[in-house]
Amino acid sequence: MRNATRIAVLALVALVALTACAQADHLIGSPDMAPSRVDADGVVHEDWGTASVVLEEPAGIRVTGQIYEVAPVPTVVTSKAAGTMVLTETVYRAPLWPSAADVLTAHVENRGPEAQSVRLRLALPETVSTGEHLGVLGGRPVVGLLAKMGPRVRTRAWGCSGGVSPLPGWAKPNAACDPAFGNISAGMGGVPIEYAFAMADGQKRTVVLGFCESHWSVSGHRPLKVSVEGTPETEVDPIARWGQHGPGCLEFDAFDHDGDGYLDVVISPHPNATDKNTILNVIWVFEPGVSVDPAQVLRGELTDQAAYYVDVGGQKDQPLYEGGPVAYDLDVAAGEATTLAFLLACPGGQAPNPQNMVWTLEAMRKAAADVWRDWLGQAAKTDLVDPAAEERRQALARIAMSRFQANGYFAPLPEPGRLDSFTHAHAAQCVALLDEVGIHDEAERLLRAYWDAPLPEPLAALAQAEDGRWRDPVDDPCAQGLALEALAGHALATGDLEWASWVWPKLKAGAQWLAKPEAQAGLTPEAKRAAAQGLQSCAQVATLLDLPEAESLDALAKQLLEGG
Repeated sequence: MRNATRIAVLALVALVALTACAQADHLIGSPDMAPSRVDADGVVHEDWGTASVVLEEPAGIRVTGQIYEVAPVPTVVTSKAAGTMVLTETVYRAPLWPSAADVLTAHVENRGPEAQSVRLRLALPETVSTGEHLGVLGGRPVVGLLAKMGPRVRTRAWGCSGGVSPLPGWAKPNAACDPAFGNISAGMGGVPIEYAFAMADGQKRTVVLGFCESHWSVSGHRPLKVSVEGTPETEVDPIARWGQHGPGCLEFDAFDHDGDGYLDVVISPHPNATDKNTILNVIWVFEPGVSVDPAQVLRGELTDQAAYYVDVGGQKDQPLYEGGPVAYDLDVAAGEATTLAFLLACPGGQAPNPQNMVWTLEAMRKAAADVWRDWLGQAAKTDLVDPAAEERRQALARIAMSRFQANGYFAPLPEPGRLDSFTHAHAAQCVALLDEVGIHDEAERLLRAYWDAPLPEPLAALAQAEDGRWRDPVDDPCAQGLALEALAGHALATGDLEWASWVWPKLKAGAQWLAKPEAQAGLTPEAKRAAAQGLQSCAQVATLLDLPEAESLDALAKQLLEGG
């Protein structure tokens, strides 16, 4: 009974402490990944900037409510309204491969008696350049546009439609050639490299593409599919064709086949490529009547005669679209609704290209729930009998999204990413909550740093010192007692004798440090009470293991309480 009461008290303290951390911003993410934040207005905060959906017409949008739920997936739902139009924004993390993404959906409902025209805008940093499918910031795809916009005016005569990463100086051509062969753009993760060139007369053009592969030395790694409008699709392996660092050209007789006034050039990954990152170095487009010799083009001798010349990834390159809002004009019938969806690059990742995706919104939501099942499933069992079930799940989700990991060692953090905020008080609360809901394996992950050694950097500062003392970055005087409580409390909660035996040397050394007069002299009354509780739990572990130290540990705990 004493053990169950102790766990319940610590778990309650943990629940209060952990949910208090949330304040106005809510966390979304996946376990052990850096989370994103969503503020009270529904704005998503990423490491590259912010994103939100704005209802521009009708005017007068206001926030009417916000809900944060973590079962089955940490999700923030923000409700807004303007007149009879209701906008519901939902955001959560989907564990897509190879990079997770935050899914932002905007559900627009017309609750009025008549059809209404609305204008939605995806609010992004001005520095994000958006194309038809991707928004890119500094070469990093940060937004995937699942919702297809209406026709966009191509405000430039030529350019790249977005999603690629410029890499100037990447290539190292080993022969005399045009200077642009030294630069590339790369379609990371299989993103196609797409360019369009205005030509309204319907006549044929000569298109020359330049390649130089300077990463691979053996063919077969990065073959490419090349599509130039008006010509059959072809394939090229730059290594097999020209060798490593070898500049080479492909010539095409092209025309505007679909009659849209633009000639399209697309470089895609080959299905058999082991390296799906597409590359391209140079593009030349020549008017009819220009005599084109590919060897001269390669050496840069005909560049001045080209109608279009693109130093891909270099100085003479540009996006097809000018910067501007990502906007959607919709007609919504009375009583009807429509939903738009976007993929946001989460911290450290990039947004996937919707062109290459097979994921549906339903599949993404299910994958997210599968990832969270082990963390939240056991806590959900208390739904019918525990009014604090949702608060408990929120606290568990925050632990999963806030802990620091290095080489299999974990540290629970009050603030995501802030290792300097680690405290043994917070760690003990997290372990108690995990044990209280039966997620014992995750509790043990958090405790490994207490008993295993040596700790990897930057966790080494949290390790127990040779004299048995634990300290934390805030130098909490209660740290020693709380560290003992974290270890001993888990052993008592699980009754795992083998695990208790592993950690007993650490518990014994920690208790011995508290027995030193110089250690006790530095303890505040609160620290003495924490130490006494930790020692009493250690005494219970000693009893569990049938060790003789139980009596002396209880005596030391009593001494500290009387002295406090």
